[in-house]
Amino acid sequence: MMECMKSMAKKSQDEPVEMENERMKVSHLDIIVTMIDKKPYYEIKYKEIGSNHYSVGYSSYKLENVLSWRDECFEVVEKPQTNADRIRSMTDEELAEVLFGCCIEHMGVEECSHPEEACKSCVLDWLRAESEEATWKD
Repeated sequence: MMECMKSMAKKSQDEPVEMENERMKVSHLDIIVTMIDKKPYYEIKYKEIGSNHYSVGYSSYKLENVLSWRDECFEVVEKPQTNADRIRSMTDEELAEVLFGCCIEHMGVEECSHPEEACKSCVLDWLRAESEEATWKD
């Protein structure tokens, strides 16, 4: 069984203590293969939650090592779907109803909290909110 790289902390100035190993939360993970001297070299390409870039590491000529690191060191988590994500998957008819319907009827709000802005802020708030099927009004 392979172990992930563990952080070290100091309990006191001279006494290092191993920290509890926690799986890295990532939104995306791929195993990439590069041929080096006609031998496959395996690496994990991953994107940590909250990061704007990908990292590459956990590399080996042995695929079984890389697969073990993937399973033991990483947790792939999906970003919650927003209402904007739901809109991207709508039919034209559904989208027309949302865009031209009243925000009070379709967004499940009691009253518009931005009446002076003709609901633009209300729509932006709703688009950026996590999607909940129960709040979607037909």
